[in-house]
Amino acid sequence: MPSSTLPADATRAHPASVVLTTSSPSASSKPRAAADTTTSDAKEQLDEHDEEQATKELLILSIMDSVMKLDESQLRRTKAAVEKIENSSTVFADKVLRPALLDHLERGVFVKVGMSSVEGCGVIAVRDIPEGTDPFQVCNQFLGLSDTMSVVVSDAELRRRKIPLEVLEMVKSFFAPLTDSDDEGDSGRGGDLEYGVNATGLNSLNVGWYLNHSDTPNVCHFEATEAGTFCTYRTTRAIAKGEELFIDYKELGLEYYENIMH
Repeated sequence: MPSSTLPADATRAHPASVVLTTSSPSASSKPRAAADTTTSDAKEQLDEHDEEQATKELLILSIMDSVMKLDESQLRRTKAAVEKIENSSTVFADKVLRPALLDHLERGVFVKVGMSSVEGCGVIAVRDIPEGTDPFQVCNQFLGLSDTMSVVVSDAELRRRKIPLEVLEMVKSFFAPLTDSDDEGDSGRGGDLEYGVNATGLNSLNVGWYLNHSDTPNVCHFEATEAGTFCTYRTTRAIAKGEELFIDYKELGLEYYENIMH
């Protein structure tokens, strides 16, 4: 992927239509008993899947970096080669895409958007989720950027464009301002706050963007390792089917937390 100025530790944020819950977890949200052998095996398989996915993403980043350095004639030759591959798309779908999709449907779909126990929409588990799992994994990610890459934009840039107020509010509620190590707003170009905004826009945000806030979260951020990418998530304990997933918005910075919650 092209390089970006977004720090590796920048995080992504969530909708403003949530309220703070400080009550103790319900019985259904209490930590479950220690996982049995079956759960342990499932977690081991998920760890292997995460490692394989990370390897693929590194290869994609390397390829995209190389493509950005090609001149016009090289790009044309590359395009011709890609078209040859596309001509065999049926074989590619059967041999590569189909197995990955079926494996994802069988083992990798954990959540859906549903009615929140807090307010509005939230993220609900559709199956039991082991501790330490990324519940928002995707398959065949090399087919598109999805919502894994960000572009840094400043307040000034947003104001200069004829962006509807409602859209501006969405940007500032979904994406926390980039902060420095002291949790202060990271002023960039012209001294304005900067935001790491999803490179493919707001219509491609996945289920993870609808996580609500709780002071007793069951999901935490997993720090990004590549500049220009978002943090991912890990469950902090086993989560039961039907339970809502929460994060602590304060992890995104106190400025963002106060803006969203008040």
